[in-house]
Amino acid sequence: KTMKNRQKLNKLHIHMLFLAMPATILEWSTAIYWYQTGIWWPFAVGMTLALLLSYFITLIYYRQTEYICPDCSTQFKPSYVKMVFANHTPKTRKLTCSHCGKTGYCVEVFAEK
Repeated sequence: KTMKNRQKLNKLHIHMLFLAMPATILEWSTAIYWYQTGIWWPFAVGMTLALLLSYFITLIYYRQTEYICPDCSTQFKPSYVKMVFANHTPKTRKLTCSHCGKTGYCVEVFAEK
């Protein structure tokens, strides 16, 4: 079960990267266009679209992940805001467990629905 969960989580990360590529290309290309031509409005539109896409990607990520408390081993889902702004490593996030109340680096897992 753990291996299958890790595979689903890796697949989610790959999908996020592919979804983020257009946003990155949009940001850079409109920034370069602004720099070269002095016309700023394509950059403003591009950044707005990139931010919306980034929010969408983060929301998908939030809905499909949960965390395991290192102290009590409870699997839980923090609030969206706490998840986004928590300190993190590639596989953990510093969160407060909703079950035991302790704060620590919780392991990220794919949320089985």
